[in-house]
Amino acid sequence: MEYRDITPELSQIAESYMLGKTPDWLVFFQNLLSEAIGFLRELISRIQFSVPDFQDKASIQLQAVLALLVIAFLLALVAAYFLRLKDQLSAQNLEEAGADKIQPVVSARNWKKKGAALVQSGQFEQAVRAFYFSALHHFDEQKMVAISLEKTNFEYYASLRNYPVIQEIFSKLAFLQEGVTYGGKPADEKAASACLDHLNRIEEELSKLTAKDRLGA
Repeated sequence: MEYRDITPELSQIAESYMLGKTPDWLVFFQNLLSEAIGFLRELISRIQFSVPDFQDKASIQLQAVLALLVIAFLLALVAAYFLRLKDQLSAQNLEEAGADKIQPVVSARNWKKKGAALVQSGQFEQAVRAFYFSALHHFDEQKMVAISLEKTNFEYYASLRNYPVIQEIFSKLAFLQEGVTYGGKPADEKAASACLDHLNRIEEELSKLTAKDRLGA
């Protein structure tokens, strides 16, 4: 039988496997577990366990206290893990909602002014977000769509179905905002200017709405 070197083929197959990044919560749990194991090993090495003399109350009490300390330490580790996991999941949910920095007390007008100031200072990514939030607050103030941390851009878009022109403009604004915030699109003056143009068009269309238009919605 003739043997053939298949090292190149194996290397090509190996390169096709992409290992994902280990989740932060798993790394945190592994670190906690390592610390717990190290603590227990050190504690056990320092304690000389023996069958207690039941007439020696001090010995019994000392070992009971040590056992309680070990249990308390383990419970603290478990509590810390779950608190950390809860915080990470909360942050992830807010980020996926696409509105992790919404402040309901801020008006649409103030968000627009803030966006303009951010453009002047060269903070274009924050400016894009400010113009986007200004649009959302316009919808909320006009009783068209209520702002919610649990809503995605698609849900905002769907809620504007009775205002097709505004819906179309918002889709362009939301597309830019998502691209800059999550999609790696360059956060530059051009992107911020485009978002401001979409916001101005939304405001123009809102000014055209009559009471009848709103009742019809």
